[in-house]
Amino acid sequence: MNNIILASLSPRRRELLSQLGVPFRVESTNIEEIMDDRLPLDLRLEDLAYQKALPIARLHPHAIVIGADTIVCFHDQVLGKPKDYQDAKRMLLMFSGESQYVYTSITVLQGEKRVSFTSKTEVVFKILDEKQVEAYLAYNEWQDKAGAYAIQGAGDMLVDHYVGDFYTIVGLPVEQLHKVLKEEFDIEA
Repeated sequence: MNNIILASLSPRRRELLSQLGVPFRVESTNIEEIMDDRLPLDLRLEDLAYQKALPIARLHPHAIVIGADTIVCFHDQVLGKPKDYQDAKRMLLMFSGESQYVYTSITVLQGEKRVSFTSKTEVVFKILDEKQVEAYLAYNEWQDKAGAYAIQGAGDMLVDHYVGDFYTIVGLPVEQLHKVLKEEFDIEA
């Protein structure tokens, strides 16, 4: 049996990983998320995914540990999860009629082996007014979501279209991860 551990408590990531049909378990530790601003954006994010996977990999050195992190980048500003309702409202109004880029980075660790990649998807929002944003915020999906929306839920009402991988926006680029697990770690899914 494969010994795969998802180093994330995200129910969305758990659901997406289960689509691959490989047995896995979830285990996570709390880390302080610190981005190294000296690195290019994709490498900063891959480093965060690595930081999330590393403590679990140290506890289980023979396991395959998957770490992930997602951010939204808007006009060269990196946005994570909103601090509160007002911050979420500010973000969503800022996105109105504009493009932003969602980045999800994955790091897969097993012993000394480390494979990391970043997937990027452009998301274009509809032109929104304050009433529309408040209607969305009432769903409470914005909590704990980079960029304050969940495209796989009611957040779809905010989005005009996207260019790239849908699952990158949700938080786990399944197709790329499947390829890495198969080619680099001999996991059949």
